[in-house]
Amino acid sequence: MDKQELVAQYTAGKRDFSKANLRDADLHEINLRGAKLLQAHLSGANLLRADLGGADLMGAKLTGANLREADLSDTNLYSVDLSQADLRGADLRRATLNGANLNEANMSGANLIGAKLIGATLDRADLSETDLRWANVRKANLIGANLQGAKLGEADMRRTDMRWSNQRQADLIGADLRGAKLGGADLSKANLNNVKLGKADMVGVVLEGATVTDEQLAQATSLKGAVLPDGTRSE
Repeated sequence: MDKQELVAQYTAGKRDFSKANLRDADLHEINLRGAKLLQAHLSGANLLRADLGGADLMGAKLTGANLREADLSDTNLYSVDLSQADLRGADLRRATLNGANLNEANMSGANLIGAKLIGATLDRADLSETDLRWANVRKANLIGANLQGAKLGEADMRRTDMRWSNQRQADLIGADLRGAKLGGADLSKANLNNVKLGKADMVGVVLEGATVTDEQLAQATSLKGAVLPDGTRSE
């Protein structure tokens, strides 16, 4: 199926394109708002600035797809494969990404306000300057992810694995990091006002210049080898 046929069927009223094979298809700026694309094969597809708002892509394969500046707001992306996908500047507000594979995806500047990423894997993903306020990122893996300058205010990140992540200058005001793994993470100049750190593992974390209180740090399981806000190293 090519873009012309897909657009013709959508215009005629068809909405169910489940399991469609659209691998490497050029679908830039296509309007498939509210369509069903369950388990569709879209790996390598060009979906630049596509409108997929409210669509159902559960289980779809989007490996390496170009979704730059696409509208994915309120979209069901449960258990999709978005590894190495380009999602720069995409609108993912309130999207469901539970269990999704976003390893090495480029999500720089994306809008993820209120998105659900429970149990998702985002290892080595680029989330720099993304907006994750009020997002649910519980039990997700962000090992080695780049979150520099990201907005994480009020995000639920309980038991999230963020070891060796880059969170320099990130805004985490009011985020819940209880039970999170932060070993080796760089939180230099990050804002951790009102962040919950109960039982968080902060071994070797870098907090130089970060906004955080001693009372907050006392909640952590361990700060062994951590670089504290004043630049000294914890024993």
